[in-house]
Amino acid sequence: MDVQAPTRPAKHTARALVRGALMSYQPGGIVSVKVTIAAVRKLDPDLSETDCELVRMIVEGATETALFVAFDVRDAVLRGRD
Repeated sequence: MDVQAPTRPAKHTARALVRGALMSYQPGGIVSVKVTIAAVRKLDPDLSETDCELVRMIVEGATETALFVAFDVRDAVLRGRD
């Protein structure tokens, strides 16, 4: 008797989600780390990658596509202390 195990839809990799988020920018544009991480986490809230790992992927992807990176994650943390 052939029994098939239930399959779950394939999840996107974090790298693919980051690259997809970067596709909306024109070369020479400025990528917000904070906005990109939020967008990636919204698409797949169960990602196992840390924010630091996502930042590395953002920097690598931005470098490959001629984008500038705004390291604005800490801005929100500092504003919360005011």
